[in-house]
Order: sequence, then structure tokens, then C-alpha cells
Amino acid sequence: MFGGSYGMPGSNRTSSPAGSTVSRSTFTNNWAGVDDNGNGSTYVVYNTDIAHGGKLMITEVGNDFSKRDHLGVFHTPLAGAPDNGRSAAPSFGTYQGREYMIYEAGERLAGNIAIARAV
Repeated sequence: MFGGSYGMPGSNRTSSPAGSTVSRSTFTNNWAGVDDNGNGSTYVVYNTDIAHGGKLMITEVGNDFSKRDHLGVFHTPLAGAPDNGRSAAPSFGTYQGREYMIYEAGERLAGNIAIARAV
């Protein structure tokens, strides 16, 4: 959804700013963030392999990870640079009031680090 916008469903925030409750998963290529808009839930953003589109997907898992509500595509990679058909390992942050996603773009072990700004 970059080149457009990105965010947690039902939230006014696209990533949690400094001071919010944010946790990173210990699993490679996953990111977990707590929705601090009062909805009281946790979301995980993860990638599919390039054979399945190389997309970043989002799933609501609830605060105790007992829920599994697949919400669909979070980001579809660009066919050309920088994504070259694959996006993976997202991390999120805020700088000077703008939200960003830093991620792995391109083929595994031959890719680049890319940055996308929410719009």
C-alpha cells in the first residue's frame, strides 16, 4: 500500500510513535505492533515469498495472540526498483511527525534496504 498509504485497520496511526507500546517479534520477517488508538489489539506484518507475490500481509492477533484475523495485503511490492517484486522484513518508525517503513526489497540475499513514507 505504499505509494499510497499504510496503517493498522481502524487506527488513526500508521505506526506507533516513540513512547507507544511496540514490540518486535523474535521471528524473522515479522513485526508486531500494538494498536494504541484504543482498539486494544495487536497486529503482525509479515511477508510472503516471491513465488506467492512477495507481498507484506497483515493479521490481527489480539493482545494474547489467540486471535487470527487475516486482514489482507499491507503492501504490494513494485515490479521495478526498489522492490523488484519482493518486500520483506518491515520495521516502522516516525521521524519529524512522518511515518516510515524500512524494509528489505528485492530478491533474498541480493536485495536492498528500502524506505517508504506513509502518505
